[in-house]
Amino acid sequence: MNEEEYNSLMMDRARADNQNLQFSLANQGVHENNDPGIIKEQLSLLEELEIIDNLLESKELVYNEATNTNEWVKPTDEDKIVLSPFGVFHFRQIITGYLNKNKLLSNYEEETILDKMKDIATTINDDIFNMFEDVFHKPSNAWCYAKVKERIKEEIELEKFTYELSLLPYDQEEKTKLYLEKIKGELSQRIEEVRRESMKKKIKKMNFLIRFLQDAIHDTYNRAYQGQERRSLRQTMTVTEAKGGFSMGQIPQKKSGFGWSPFNRR
Repeated sequence: MNEEEYNSLMMDRARADNQNLQFSLANQGVHENNDPGIIKEQLSLLEELEIIDNLLESKELVYNEATNTNEWVKPTDEDKIVLSPFGVFHFRQIITGYLNKNKLLSNYEEETILDKMKDIATTINDDIFNMFEDVFHKPSNAWCYAKVKERIKEEIELEKFTYELSLLPYDQEEKTKLYLEKIKGELSQRIEEVRRESMKKKIKKMNFLIRFLQDAIHDTYNRAYQGQERRSLRQTMTVTEAKGGFSMGQIPQKKSGFGWSPFNRR
């Protein structure tokens, strides 16, 4: 095969690839006037960042009948809040450092990706270990008081039930006074016990967040594996050019907000 025949074959393959990609985009409801938006959407990670940000704040997706939409709502029970404001800020910085278009348009080999993921996991674990008191939400005194109060009520009810089973007379007011007098010196200890138990739960819940962060970062690296995202972007641009839109050398430029720019010349 001579050079002319080889070039002709490559052109035929490129046309076939463009036609296949155009057909695929058409099936997804892509229209000619929306091609620049496809590229923007392809590189956008705003939806992923929004989900992660809400999960870091321990919000849950709740259906709102009034608006007929799903809304992210922060829990009122402090036991469900995993991270402190500092913890949210810290992990938000980590995730935004990895979920961006620069990472998507990079070119990584598998070994590099594995090494980076190992470093990320180690860093997150070290941060949690070294900043435990700062990273996790510490239950307020009011919340701890309410929990201790609930437990005392349950204990008094249990004592009353025990007397009833024994067929012994039970003066609830008197017995309650005696019981509260008995545990009076234990109140501060009980409050700290409730707080420690809540903190332990938060550590267990953090496992899910760590996995979620790692998967989100890993997915970004996988899209950049051997420059796949860049290659996909070039294909989309080529398809757009074939359909009469902008080409790689004719990407619409936004007017500069800093005065004269060579891109503003007509």
